[in-house]
Amino acid sequence: MEESNKDNEKERLVIFDMIGTLTSNPHLISQILHLMIPNKSINLIRREYWNYQVSRISKSTFWNNIGVANYEDFEERFLSKILFKMGVLEMATRMKKDSRLAILSNIPSEWGYYLVQKFNLRDIFDEIIFSGDYKIKKPKPGLYDILIKKFPNADPKQIFFVDDDIEDLITGARFNMKTIWLKSGRTSDSFTPDYIIEDILEIEELIRTSSNT
Repeated sequence: MEESNKDNEKERLVIFDMIGTLTSNPHLISQILHLMIPNKSINLIRREYWNYQVSRISKSTFWNNIGVANYEDFEERFLSKILFKMGVLEMATRMKKDSRLAILSNIPSEWGYYLVQKFNLRDIFDEIIFSGDYKIKKPKPGLYDILIKKFPNADPKQIFFVDDDIEDLITGARFNMKTIWLKSGRTSDSFTPDYIIEDILEIEELIRTSSNT
């Protein structure tokens, strides 16, 4: 049986980091969590969070290790402070009309799915990959490989990856993605992204013009 034109059609794929790229707070630990428990060592919180990000420890162990007992209400207050940037989900909804969209994020699964449900992200993004689900995080190439394999019809020349972390973009470049750096304080002398933006809302026009060149 002959495959349909739709099955053969190559698709543009736009991959977004989530925390700091789509959300307002780039650093969940220093900008939100540590401010809620300032008496705790930020290095301790970061260490336990890194373990929780890749499911080396459970959610209850994470909270217990940083000294938060009966964490349910506290966690709810913490997660309520994670907000998406104004206009970004509306922009993504428009982009979905002619692009496949994905999220590739270093975040514990439970926190990630809380945000998915709260902001109806499944209605906008075709695939959402969290480090906690696969016990590996960016910039390790394994997580990128998992995502790319979910889009067999993606046009290799039309895969865009936007992130606020240069190290994560470096791995994206190794997969021949067009890298877009949402400018933050950290730079690299050895890597230059394909594009640099100051505001995530620049993405819509950038993708449109880049795809036409």
